[in-house]
Amino acid sequence: MRGINRLISFAFLAGTGGWAMPALADEPHPVEYVRVCDQYGTNYYYSPGTETCINTQTGETRRETDGGTVVGKTALASKVEDIDHRIQRAFEGASVASSLASPDLNKGEHFGVRVNWGNAGQSNA
Repeated sequence: MRGINRLISFAFLAGTGGWAMPALADEPHPVEYVRVCDQYGTNYYYSPGTETCINTQTGETRRETDGGTVVGKTALASKVEDIDHRIQRAFEGASVASSLASPDLNKGEHFGVRVNWGNAGQSNA
């Protein structure tokens, strides 16, 4: 009797084991980590989680809306452009001049003077 009880218990556990165990998952589907955005040409990809296309070389962004294509820039591209403009403005108006305090002239040589004028930001500065 004791053997039959064990056999029945084993059969019960074996029969319910499939019900208690979670079903094995199906094969995983490949995830598209980088979606290529072909509609705007080469070097564009979709920003993950959005429908915005980003150019990998310029940082330009493009997004389709009901009103048409919206063109913009990534935050990094905007910062780089801002720094470039600041450097350009810093060099505007900067000029360098040099001269000899006491030129060394030998007999028969002539000394010439050259005068130039200009204002900061002008082409002749």
